[in-house]
Amino acid sequence: MPVPSRDRAALAEVLSASGEEQAGPPADEVPMWGWSEIEPFWPRRTLSEEAYQGEIEMFERAPSLYGGQQREVTVHVSNTGPERWPGMNREPWIKLSHRWLAPESAASEGWMDTCLPAGLAPGDSALVPISIEAPMSAGRHTLELELIHEDLLRGDVLKRFAAVSMPIEVEAAEQNP
Repeated sequence: MPVPSRDRAALAEVLSASGEEQAGPPADEVPMWGWSEIEPFWPRRTLSEEAYQGEIEMFERAPSLYGGQQREVTVHVSNTGPERWPGMNREPWIKLSHRWLAPESAASEGWMDTCLPAGLAPGDSALVPISIEAPMSAGRHTLELELIHEDLLRGDVLKRFAAVSMPIEVEAAEQNP
């Protein structure tokens, strides 16, 4: 196959190369970083207690739901600590977790997690939509939310912090239109 004329000069330059590398800086000028400089950026690091400073606020009024109804609610999350939370599915996994408390205040279901939609630097906040499914039983239930630091490799929650709750009236499922 013929080589187009516009590519001939570039190919000739590559084919005539000697293979010798260009000299870099002397070894004593190459910066070396110690663990104390690297650790703040390492995803599997142990977070300081100060990293677990955050706030959760409900962004909207409590909805009235039918039993089993699925809906999104929006939550305002703020990072009030000194460390960046990466968001999405990046380590360290700081997530918004929620569950329902039954009318008698006993936990009726397990925790469901929502990733933060983006990283939150210290002082930043974001609106986080979470998908909820109302309990089947009618009555006044409480939606409980917490920020968590999760270790996905082990499946453990390392820390729960910054909690808020919202009472929500759930109507009987058979009234669903």
